[in-house]
Amino acid sequence: MAQVEIADPLYQAEKLTREYAARLGPSLIDDRFLKEFDRIRDFITRDFADTLSERVDKYSELGSERVDPLIGLVGDIDVVLTHISRDLDRCFEIEEGNTCRSSSEAIDALRRVENRVVEATGQKCIITTRSVAEVLNSLSSCIHRVADFLAETKAVSNRCRVSEKSNPNNALVEACKAWDELVDKLDELRLYAPEDVIPLQGIIVDDELMMRVGSAAGHATHINLEKGTLEYFDRDDNVNRAMQDYFERYAGLDCVTSPNGVNCKGVNKDNVKKAAKILAFATSKDFRLDNPENYYLGNERLTRFLSEHGIEVSVPKEQIQEVRNALKEYIAAVEEAIKEAPTRFKPRLEELAKEVDDVLKEVNKKIEELRPLVTS
Repeated sequence: MAQVEIADPLYQAEKLTREYAARLGPSLIDDRFLKEFDRIRDFITRDFADTLSERVDKYSELGSERVDPLIGLVGDIDVVLTHISRDLDRCFEIEEGNTCRSSSEAIDALRRVENRVVEATGQKCIITTRSVAEVLNSLSSCIHRVADFLAETKAVSNRCRVSEKSNPNNALVEACKAWDELVDKLDELRLYAPEDVIPLQGIIVDDELMMRVGSAAGHATHINLEKGTLEYFDRDDNVNRAMQDYFERYAGLDCVTSPNGVNCKGVNKDNVKKAAKILAFATSKDFRLDNPENYYLGNERLTRFLSEHGIEVSVPKEQIQEVRNALKEYIAAVEEAIKEAPTRFKPRLEELAKEVDDVLKEVNKKIEELRPLVTS
């Protein structure tokens, strides 16, 4: 068996099958080839399968549906290998790899593999299928397509990475960097729950940006610049309505909400950075909606940040609604107390009511002053 120098199990599987097919072609199929084939098959069903599953899961968590066809790929590859094994047994010590005809079952199984690869990557992978060696070589080609598609990534910023085997769209790279920078700023301003910051990341593959925007399972976003679409995944209705408003008002997108999130059209290279910045406000948004006073009222660092950097921070009206309602209820309670209280308490209660009313006016004023950051 050839020495393996490639660390990535996906490319290692490609190398093993490709080199095996090259040696098998002009050689008589003997016991040595059967044993080596069994070792390669074990590697594919174990190491290759585990790595493939990890990478597919990672991209799925980022909201990419393009990897869905690859979920059953290992099973289809194993069917191909099963039929190749039978073909090798049939031609054992009779034929060479290039003359041993591949069975129709092996070819059909290989085409099912190619269908999955095409659906995920958009690229065909079968070369020729006349002999067992050619089927194996085509299978190696298919594995290579998948390895390139799910290649390891390199960092372009703290939370943004690009696929090393892709041609990442520069507009998406810059959009991800802008999102990453704003995440740092908003985290410094205590606008995030600590557990929500850890998993944040973005991966750019060609014209697609896939992002984790929170710690909850499935809290992700998928931007396809070629199609001009943005898919934001969240099951919180209040958050989804707010995000739809942001995307439409500040990035100029055309969006609809659903129980699973927000779907938008109209993304282009000129507004994708705005859309990415908006996504910085999606993180921990459910906490801010439920506890606006903890995040905004008395946040001196936020006020200082506004004055120093001239950046508008998202504080939509619905986020402060609970505070406003509580103040109104308190004013009503004070007014009721004034009616019932002895005369000697009335001046103090009236003064208190005025103070609370002044606070309410300040809250409403603050709402109008603070608007989402999408100015660049």
